[in-house]
Amino acid sequence: MCGRRANMKVITLIGKTNSGKTSSLKYCFLEMLGSNDFKLVWKSKHFFDDKEEIKKDILDNWKTKSQKGVSDISGVFKYKGKHIFVVSIGDSITDIRKQLENRLYQYPDIDMFICSRHEKGQIYKDLALRNLTISEIPIIKDRASNPDEYDCENKKSGKEVFDKIIETYKALK
Repeated sequence: MCGRRANMKVITLIGKTNSGKTSSLKYCFLEMLGSNDFKLVWKSKHFFDDKEEIKKDILDNWKTKSQKGVSDISGVFKYKGKHIFVVSIGDSITDIRKQLENRLYQYPDIDMFICSRHEKGQIYKDLALRNLTISEIPIIKDRASNPDEYDCENKKSGKEVFDKIIETYKALK
């Protein structure tokens, strides 16, 4: 960042613990991989040059090894000359901030950050890093009441985040 003032859009998927935030962001990640407009330039864990291999890896490793939760994912995409960082970890603002700091060293020009949170508001304080100016775009994530609808609801929320990315970039033009 070296002296320049950066403005970052932060889309936060806000919901309670076990509301499907991680799965929703993984579905958003898959939407981005499915679009020719997005190029994955970095991914946590297993990175492949082939988008189909990446999708398969995500789907094959959806759950944690213990099968008790959904495994986290993070990645940096290039979209219309802009860098977007997506991270599904969201239970700790300290972990979220650490993830962002680490990626900013590698990609100092990240324009948009996508993460999940338990609480709405004050992300600009919680992510206060160097001379970064943050504009938050919150999306509320509720959990479906019927377990049979969890997956469908998470896909819908993932698509909502994806659509918000597109909408936000269109508004910048």
